[in-house]
Amino acid sequence: MKNFLKVAILTILMLGLTTAKAAKKVEVTVDQTLNLIHISLESVSIGERLVIRDFEGFALFKKTFREIADFKKSFSLKGKDDGMYFVEVENDIQIQITPVLKNDLGVTLIKKAVKFMTKPVYEKKGDVFSVTVDNTKKYDVTISIYSDSGIKISSEENIQDAAIHRSYNTNDLPKGIYTLSVTQGQDTFSESFDVN
Repeated sequence: MKNFLKVAILTILMLGLTTAKAAKKVEVTVDQTLNLIHISLESVSIGERLVIRDFEGFALFKKTFREIADFKKSFSLKGKDDGMYFVEVENDIQIQITPVLKNDLGVTLIKKAVKFMTKPVYEKKGDVFSVTVDNTKKYDVTISIYSDSGIKISSEENIQDAAIHRSYNTNDLPKGIYTLSVTQGQDTFSESFDVN
C-alpha cells in the first residue's frame, strides 16, 4: 500500500507538471503553395529549444532561447527534398513533435500525428542519482548506466509500470562521469552525472 501511494502521488505530480507546461501555446501552421512552415510560441522559457529536422534527423534549424519572450518565424522548404520534416519544441519536461509533409502539392501539416513526449526527470542528491519516468502508455522501458568509456555498468529492461522511479547509490562507483540512459518505446533520453 505504501508503494502504491508513492506511485500515485508521483504520477499526479508528473501529470500536473506536464499539463502546466503543455498549457503554453505552440502553434505550427503551413502555407501549402509557398512551402512555408509558420511557428508561433508564446512565453518561451529560458533554455527551451526549437529544432526543425528532416526525416534523416539532420537539423535544418536550431534555436535555444536565452530569454522569456514570444517567438514567431516562418521557414521555407522551397528547394528541399520531398519527404517528412519535424518541428520539435523541447523544454525540461516535454517535447512536442509536429510532422510536416512536403511533396509535389506543397507542404501539409499532419495534425493527427502531433506527438507529446514527457521526458524523464533526473535528480542527484548527495550520492544518490534518481530518475522518474511517466510511462502511462506502458511502453517497454530500459534504464541503463554507462561509464564515461561507454561500458554498461547496469541495466534494467522491459519495465512497463505506469510510473517508474529508480534510485542508484553512486557511493561504490569509481570517480568519473556516468550516463543514465532511458529508452522508452523508440525514444532514448540520457543525462550525465559526476561521481567525485
